[in-house]
Amino acid sequence: MAGTSVNSNAVVKYKQLIDVVHLNDSANSQFVNNLFNELDSDNYKGIRAPMYGLIAKLETNNGNVDKAKIALERAISALNKTVSHSYQIDALNHISWVYINRGDYASAIYYLQRMADYAYEHKHMRGQAIALNRLGQCYIELGLSSLAFPPLETALSISKQYEFENTELLALLYLANAALTSDKMTPQEILAIVDQATLITKRMNYGEGYIDRLRGLTYQKVPQHDIAQQWLQKSLAFATSEHDVRLLRLINYDLAQFYFIQHQEELALSHAQSSLMYAKRLNHQAGIAKLHYLLSQIYHRQQDSSQAYANLSAYTDFLRSDSNRNAISLLTLMDKRINSLRQQNKMVELENNLLSTDLAAQKAYNERHTTVIWLMAALFVFISLSVSLFIRHRMMSMKVAISMKDALTGAYARSYLKHFLPLVKNTLAKERDFNSSFGIMLIDCDDFKLINDKFGHGGGDAALKAIVTTINREIRNQDTLFRWGGDEFVLMCQSVSKTQLKEISSRINKAVSNLAVNYGNSEIRPTISIGYALHSHDESFNLDELLKIADDYLYQSKRAGKNAAFGI
Repeated sequence: MAGTSVNSNAVVKYKQLIDVVHLNDSANSQFVNNLFNELDSDNYKGIRAPMYGLIAKLETNNGNVDKAKIALERAISALNKTVSHSYQIDALNHISWVYINRGDYASAIYYLQRMADYAYEHKHMRGQAIALNRLGQCYIELGLSSLAFPPLETALSISKQYEFENTELLALLYLANAALTSDKMTPQEILAIVDQATLITKRMNYGEGYIDRLRGLTYQKVPQHDIAQQWLQKSLAFATSEHDVRLLRLINYDLAQFYFIQHQEELALSHAQSSLMYAKRLNHQAGIAKLHYLLSQIYHRQQDSSQAYANLSAYTDFLRSDSNRNAISLLTLMDKRINSLRQQNKMVELENNLLSTDLAAQKAYNERHTTVIWLMAALFVFISLSVSLFIRHRMMSMKVAISMKDALTGAYARSYLKHFLPLVKNTLAKERDFNSSFGIMLIDCDDFKLINDKFGHGGGDAALKAIVTTINREIRNQDTLFRWGGDEFVLMCQSVSKTQLKEISSRINKAVSNLAVNYGNSEIRPTISIGYALHSHDESFNLDELLKIADDYLYQSKRAGKNAAFGI
């Protein structure tokens, strides 16, 4: 690959492209658009991958997700036609950056692996420093900051030794970020790192807004809130003027948290909504989920139960879907990584031990390989911890359980009740319409044992899922369905009148009775019985008592011949 020349005009254009920090004015945008349209010509052979990769990075940072996606795909397809080691490292760096800033850590790790292998094979020290920095960035964004220090410290050491100013700046910025979410450094030590980064920033004329953000977050940790607010607002002004969408997402989130801590909910809400808007523009799914959780906290404090539910639900849906798919991807990457190492005849002993035997065995290798060997081992630690620890850790830290929803039906699990009831009580306390209150329905599948006996448990599962889907179509936004156990469900209805409760129960009962569930060559015709009850404002709220009343009416529905709804 190395040794083939690149058109000199293409090299000049690439250098000009590197100088474009943001697409924040018409001149920069026009230059990048023109270049994007030229890159398929023969003049850019051998250098397309890093140029498309850098355009993908710029478009991502500007919130142009669709154009960034096209540029990213072209960068990846051109990787094998890149003619120099530096261009290959640049391309892999840009590609991994885009994936990290989309929150697609599985894909980012894949290209980090390729960068690390390539840098090791070709003794490319700048590539090693970049890969280590990107690994540290992944740790930080996944909430595993304590694991970011070793690779970042090694990247900083390499950068200083070989005078790679750009990678030195990134290492310092990421070290400060990692320190802010761990107890490894004092605020004064973090500010010392930020001061070092500031000197490089001034020489490079790059990264000013990120420096301001770090200063603000550090002073918040001191705590000196007035100074923190000034720096955070300065960072926001810079991000706005530069139209840096990534920084706008980060700094608005920081300000939302800052004002939430200060009990200034309106300001917190405004910045959280702005951050969510930018996260959506970047298509950063993990960032979107994180903001939904923060918004649920803000709305809960404002006693807006409906919005609190909606945002908490969006957050838990992400945990149950995207995180699981991401875990599968990471496991697949682990397998690829092991196969790659076997093929190279390097670090074979990693097969049985990820943390001790592997590192001990590697000490026999040449000292010059130490940094990338650490990266390889750290990648395994990253993958295993991301799969087995991170998802659980983040949910525990936010006091939200993975099991909020029933895996089979998608209804809320009974364990979610402890999170749900406080919000119910808040709603009741604010209720001004005494014709409306809190209603509850007990829903039981009729003759469910006969369905299981006739169609097997697969048929029973299919019937339950169809019943839940049907119920969800008939209820209101403020109603919440729980799977209580087996074939029994509980529907909790907020701000509901006696007449509405009766209408909802009748509507559900009729819709389910019209169900025809196709299972294999058979058709399952399930029915349900319902008992419902309404909380009286004259009495103190007692869920157990309300359930007992609903259960009595459920029994009455059964005695009336099933497929019925009775209540008070």
